[in-house]
Parts: sequence; C-alpha cells; structure tokens
Amino acid sequence: MNVGFALVLLWTLPKTNVLAELPVPQNLTLLTLNTQYLLTWDWDQATTGNTVTFTAEYMAKYKMQRKKKNWSRVCERTIHTHCNFTGSVLHYLGMYVLRVRASADGLNSDWVLKDFCPDKDGEREEMGKTY
Repeated sequence: MNVGFALVLLWTLPKTNVLAELPVPQNLTLLTLNTQYLLTWDWDQATTGNTVTFTAEYMAKYKMQRKKKNWSRVCERTIHTHCNFTGSVLHYLGMYVLRVRASADGLNSDWVLKDFCPDKDGEREEMGKTY
C-alpha cells in the first residue's frame, strides 16, 4: 500500500472525539498585597466525578516570543483552587504571564493565561493604608 494513499484514507475517515474534554479553570484572580501574590480560580467540581488537580506556572512576558518557552512551575498536582506565587522570582517592575490548567483521569484542560505586572496590578500597603 502506498503511504500517501494510506494518509489520504486516514484523513477522510470520520473524525470522532474519543476523549471528553476537561473544562478550564474559570475566573483567574490575583490577590496581592506588597510582594505577596496568590492566584485563585474557580472550579465547578460537578464537571467531573473524580479528583481534579491543578498545575500553575509563570514566565516573563518578553520570553513568550521565543521558540522554546521555559515556564517556571509553582504548583503541581494541587487539589486546591489557589497557588501562592509569593516565593517566586517575580520582579516588581516585570511583566509576567501566569497560567493554570486542570488535570483528571489522564486528561488535561487547556491552559488559562493571565497577564500580571506586580507594579501595576499589586496593592501596596504603607503604615496601615492600602493604595
């Protein structure tokens, strides 16, 4: 059998979605105070009957243009709907992309992205006042 013919044959077969898709985490929110950064998200547990875990990562925004992207993992396989980025190396004047995805039963959701700039998005507290 000709390889080209086999590829055409496979391409013309009906496409079926064998694996169900896992929904993405919703409503990514950053809770910030000074240099403390907590990323939270919503998850509807009714979407799957099994345990769902989450992975959260970040990368400097300027690195998004590179072919090879090196994400820094902060939380891996956590059952919580939050991830503490406080100990990460997020420079105050930097621009970052944070991302989260859900995993269950060998399936992964798509990544959900959120831009973050500590200087612009963070709240500052000085002598008991929040700015």
